[in-house]
Amino acid sequence: MNLAKIQKFQKLFAGIALAVVLLLPIISFAAITDFKSLVNKIIENINYLMVLVVGLAVFVFTWGIFKYFVAGANEKKVEEARNVLIYGLLGIFIMLSVWGLVNILINTFGFTATTQPTIPRFTPPLIIPQS
Repeated sequence: MNLAKIQKFQKLFAGIALAVVLLLPIISFAAITDFKSLVNKIIENINYLMVLVVGLAVFVFTWGIFKYFVAGANEKKVEEARNVLIYGLLGIFIMLSVWGLVNILINTFGFTATTQPTIPRFTPPLIIPQS
């Protein structure tokens, strides 16, 4: 095995280890009692990850736009920026397609206990009048 394959395997192993470490508290406190609750917990985790990955794809697309404007007349940089734009759009499309497929599966098989992440909202502080 050459060094490049070993480094790819190390990165893959590190990613899997990180995912296990981050998801371990969710799994251990999930109170999974049957198969349906396990599937519901997996779907809930996919919904949270999808928000993160779609946000990352939008960031990559925005970065590609920035690189395209900064490239100017340099053809090599324009081509590189165009590739970043294409990869960003491809990532957004794939993530939204996966999200749609997961929702089709949820509705088809009747899994109902999914929660979407809540959008943070500003609530003004409560002012208590002094008497």
